[in-house]
Amino acid sequence: MAERRTRTAQVVGQPKPKSATARNSLATQQLVSTLGTDKKAAVTAALETVNERLAWDRAFEQSLRQRYDELAALATSKPKAAPRSASKPALASGPAQRATLEKLDPYQLLEGFGRDHLRAALADTTQRRLRSAVDVVQARHPTTKLPNRNRNEDMIDYIVTHVAGPGY
Repeated sequence: MAERRTRTAQVVGQPKPKSATARNSLATQQLVSTLGTDKKAAVTAALETVNERLAWDRAFEQSLRQRYDELAALATSKPKAAPRSASKPALASGPAQRATLEKLDPYQLLEGFGRDHLRAALADTTQRRLRSAVDVVQARHPTTKLPNRNRNEDMIDYIVTHVAGPGY
C-alpha cells in the first residue's frame, strides 16, 4: 500500500501535498492529464470505476478507507474561527451603542458586551479608536504601561487585561 503511494508520487514528481484541498487538486489534475480535459467527466469516471471495484476488492476498500480517514482527520483537525460578528449581541443598545458613536470607552463596551466578548468587540475597531480606548484605560491606571501603541494586538491585550481582568 505504501509502495503504491510512493510510486504515484514519483510518477508525478512531487511529494504528496499535505492539505486536503491540495490533495484534491493534485488528484483531479492527475485524472485530467490521464483521461482528458473535461474535469467533471474525469472525476465522474473515476468515481464510477472506484464504486465498481469496491464491490469485489476488499484490499482496495481498505486502502480507500485509510485515505478517507486521513483526509477526514485533516478536515477536522483545523478548528474554524467563529466570525467576529457572531460574538457580538445582535442589536447593541445603551452603553455599547454610545461607545460606537462616541470616543471608544472600553468600560462601556464591557457593560454592553460582557467580559467574554470584549476582545471581539475591540478587534472590530480601528487603530485610532483603540488608541483612544488605551488613553481611557491609562487614565484609570496611570502606573501601567502599554508595550506598543502601533500594534492592535498589543493594545487589545492591554485593554482587556486592565478592563476585563486577566484570563480574558
